Amino acid sequence: AFDGKNGKMLWQTKVPPESNLLLKCGSIGLLHDKRTVLFAFDPSNGKRLWQRRVAYGNHTIPQWDGKIINVFQTSMGRAPWHLKIEPRTGQLIEDYDVNITNDGNNYSDGKLVG
Repeated sequence: AFDGKNGKMLWQTKVPPESNLLLKCGSIGLLHDKRTVLFAFDPSNGKRLWQRRVAYGNHTIPQWDGKIINVFQTSMGRAPWHLKIEPRTGQLIEDYDVNITNDGNNYSDGKLVG
């Protein structure tokens, strides 16, 4: 990490080679490999706080809403789903399928519902 004002290095640490997305989620930093694993770290010193495999989706998108980490995933064998994760601990708060509408009917996990 570098000081944004003067460019001096503040700290240095190894990051997982597969990580390619960086988010700031309140007081933690979040690295993501765009598939299955989230890595949380302390931005002040680079110390890893937690690591969590979120699933085996084909495409995973983490988002920060100011309170929790929302992870949206898609997979070839399952309907899209949404995970809510507590940023300080990495604990799962909620996990559910995202209902989608197709031709006026609701589908969840590939099955007609409602």
